[in-house]
Amino acid sequence: MSVVHFDSVTIDSVSRTPILADFECTVVTVRNADLVNDATLYDAASGGASITLSAGQSRAFRPQVGSRQVSWRAGDTVVWAQASAGTGPIEVELLQ
Repeated sequence: MSVVHFDSVTIDSVSRTPILADFECTVVTVRNADLVNDATLYDAASGGASITLSAGQSRAFRPQVGSRQVSWRAGDTVVWAQASAGTGPIEVELLQ
């Protein structure tokens, strides 16, 4: 049986906020709950490459294909999030 956990994380436009795996999980989905402003995600697995997450858009992250790691461990940073304006929030869904 899969365990699903939901969280809401406040972000800002000044600093990058880490989105962490609260427990060992295989998929982390982040959704920009701000329906006006975009957010920028910095992918921890790709060395910090940025991804724009438009207002209301979501994106799923999985461990890299071909890596030995089959899931994120509790406390791993999946992405960093930064708002273009406002305070988000970013909604996070973790699936075990």
